[in-house]
Amino acid sequence: MSIRPIALSGAHMECVSLDETGPVLTDLLRFAEVSRTPGTAIFRHPHSSWTLTVHEGAQSYPDRPRHHHFGVRVEHRAEIDAAWEYLTAHRDEYGLRQIDPQVVRHGSYSIHLQEPGTNFWEIECYEDVLRKDSGEERLGGVRSRHWDHADEDAPASARGYTPLAFTHGTLGATDADAYGHFVEAVLGLEAHRAYAAVRYIKHPATKHFVVALQVPEPQSFSPNFRFTIGLESAQAVEDAHAELAARRSEVGLTDLGSLEADGAGASFILRDVNGNWWELAA
Repeated sequence: MSIRPIALSGAHMECVSLDETGPVLTDLLRFAEVSRTPGTAIFRHPHSSWTLTVHEGAQSYPDRPRHHHFGVRVEHRAEIDAAWEYLTAHRDEYGLRQIDPQVVRHGSYSIHLQEPGTNFWEIECYEDVLRKDSGEERLGGVRSRHWDHADEDAPASARGYTPLAFTHGTLGATDADAYGHFVEAVLGLEAHRAYAAVRYIKHPATKHFVVALQVPEPQSFSPNFRFTIGLESAQAVEDAHAELAARRSEVGLTDLGSLEADGAGASFILRDVNGNWWELAA
């Protein structure tokens, strides 16, 4: 394939109500809302170069699997304990559905929470991993700090924890090895083998990533749950669409959206064999 991404530029998710989900993102996870149109809001996070687009109007999904989540990161392990205490104390105020206690998994110390729109979020810390000399270097640097300096005077510091970066999202795949090959050969991104059933997907120029977790069966989510891959120009997007259309069966696409172009840019979405949606845009 000739797709050459310049960025993993965005993540998308659905919620039931922006008025309910928004305060969780801004107050508890330290996103900033940068724009809103009817039914859609775009958020950014300190030290993170990709955006989070939230689409309103989804159906409640209280049984959403925890592996389907997004994550932010703090600097110190003690902040995870502080976050657990603060979220538990303010659970009703923010309409949190679930708060999972502290756990060590894949090298991180973290907690998970389910916001009113039924999406799970992880607050994670890799302080223990970074004590090792090799902790920052492995897996494309995803476990290293995603920031140059900690914001000690940030508003969240008063709560005992300060999310410093929007680090990752997740998706499922029935075969981690095959999915890693698809990501590299078709989408042009890096796929780092973290564990036998886990791949970290990223662009080489940045540290944020997508975790591909091996699952028994493909998931089925709305196209509003997708990750955006940035290409260098509208022409590059058009060329990628034409190539994928010609090789759709060969590369294992279950859906390929139409090319959308408006003179200022171009984009299209695709669905892979595991039911995951991606967007290519410029």
